[in-house]
Amino acid sequence: MNLLVTGVPGTGKTTIAKGLAERFKPTIFEIINDKGFSIKHKLGSYNKSGEYEVSIPRLNKKVSSILNCKNKKNKIFEGHLWSELSENNLKKMDFVFVLDSSEVRLRAILKRRKYNLVKLEENLFCQLTDYIPNILKKKKISFSRFKIKSQVKANVSMIESMIIGETDLNK
Repeated sequence: MNLLVTGVPGTGKTTIAKGLAERFKPTIFEIINDKGFSIKHKLGSYNKSGEYEVSIPRLNKKVSSILNCKNKKNKIFEGHLWSELSENNLKKMDFVFVLDSSEVRLRAILKRRKYNLVKLEENLFCQLTDYIPNILKKKKISFSRFKIKSQVKANVSMIESMIIGETDLNK
C-alpha cells in the first residue's frame, strides 16, 4: 500500500505520517520524506541561499523505480514535493491526503521554525490558493482533504478510519 500525506510546510505531515505508521502496527510502513529522499539520492543541489532545490524529473524517475519494484513494501510518502510527481506516479498511490491548517496555527509554526517572512507568506499563499489541491485536480488524482486540529490522535484516527473503511491492511 502506498499512502501520500501532503500539504504546505507546517501542516503536520510528518506528525500524521508517524502517527499512521504507529497505528497500523504490526503492518510495517516505511515513511519516505521528500527532502530526505531527494538528498539521499542526490536529486537536486543547494542554491546560493542554502536551500536544497530538487529536480522534479529526477525525483519522478527515482520514485517510479521504487513504485514499480516487485518487492512492494507499505510506504507513506510524506512531504509537499510529492504532489509534483507525474500523474502516472501519483496514480500508484492508494490514498492521497492533503492537510490544511488554520492561518494562525500555520503562521505560528513557520515562525517557530524561523522561516523568513517571504517563505512564510509564500507557504500561506499556497495554502490559501489551494496550490496542492489544484495540482492534484489537474492530474485527475483523487484525494481527501483534512483541516488539521491541534489533537494529533484525533487527526490520525480520522485518516485511519478512511483507510480501514476502504481496505484490509492485513491481506
